[in-house]
Amino acid sequence: MAPSTALITGASSGIGAELALLCAAAGHNVILVARSETRLEKLATRLRTEHRIEARVLAADLADPASPDAIFAATAGEPIDILINNAGFGIVGAFAESGWTAQAGSGRRTRSRSR
Repeated sequence: MAPSTALITGASSGIGAELALLCAAAGHNVILVARSETRLEKLATRLRTEHRIEARVLAADLADPASPDAIFAATAGEPIDILINNAGFGIVGAFAESGWTAQAGSGRRTRSRSR
């Protein structure tokens, strides 16, 4: 049976990078997605070396509305067994009071967390 593949967004640092390490340690191949290609390549090299898995890099800014389609096209035909959707951005304040515009990414971003 072929190893499963995990696609991890926000994988260049923090929680996303740690989740990528856990997936690789468990024997899953990974597709790493974030804005910083340099950080992703460094992590991918580490995962390949330490865990002998396949690690693929897709540099993309998920704040760009075209990015999901580009990621889908880049992975077409590949089975993705696990999705860890870790990329995002933070809005200060209560969710119920923030409004749709802010939550959709069109509003003022106070802290960027998209990697």
